[in-house]
Amino acid sequence: MGTIDLFAVEIYGDGCFHPGEVIHGDVYLSTTEKVTLREIRIEFYGEAKVNWTETTRSGRVRKRLGLREYSNFEQYLNIAATVYGKAPGQMGPNPVLKAGEYSFPFEFRLPENNLPTTFEGNHGNVKYWLKAIIDRPWKEDKTVMEAFNVVERVDVNQPEFLVPSQIQEDRTIGCLGCVSGVLNVTVRTDRSAYCKGELMTVTVYANNQTSCRILGVELELVQCNIYIASGAPPSYAESVRGQTRRYDAVYFKRGTPDMPQFNDKVRAKLKDETGYE
Repeated sequence: MGTIDLFAVEIYGDGCFHPGEVIHGDVYLSTTEKVTLREIRIEFYGEAKVNWTETTRSGRVRKRLGLREYSNFEQYLNIAATVYGKAPGQMGPNPVLKAGEYSFPFEFRLPENNLPTTFEGNHGNVKYWLKAIIDRPWKEDKTVMEAFNVVERVDVNQPEFLVPSQIQEDRTIGCLGCVSGVLNVTVRTDRSAYCKGELMTVTVYANNQTSCRILGVELELVQCNIYIASGAPPSYAESVRGQTRRYDAVYFKRGTPDMPQFNDKVRAKLKDETGYE
């Protein structure tokens, strides 16, 4: 029959790859008895999934009808390769491994087309993994899985990414009958895309036409995620060409490990109605 004591897979490197790069690794097998098998193969997978539920309502009184589920799926990788034994459909006797320790090296080149970056969010994810399988006759397959990350290639030196990004907002301070004035704020970055570890320079212009004093400026970096699924739009989601989009946001706090660094060299210019900076 054959008893398998160890079945494992190892990916060399840091487990992070770009499209077009080669993944190298080994499949390890240890057995104290001879093992009859059809093949040992590796399957590579990559996919994106989104899923969420929303309350559906109808009528002027917005009567609740129930919950509606939205989902979508895309597949980027689904490739298999035999590292030992018979290929699928190949005839002949099944190979037998004697008791001992074995390693089966493998390599796989990721497609050159731009695979999306590995991602994990509240309503969806993009995942890549490989699965090693021992296919044994008249016995249940033995499997082991190992995840890896893909980072999409983005050239931040392209002209469209070197253009500064800017947003402006006017806000009336006070309430009806007691308006203090208008505060105009413009926020501008030195460009539109950055690499990890780069300095992000942000300039804030504030034109204070109110009677309130500006005590300081606080910046917060927000990651906005958009999830797209097919189906009719609910009342509070945006519909684009028959698709439903849901948004969420990730807020990065200063002093936490996941906070992208502004590097404390953020420049803020405050200007009030007197022109004083």
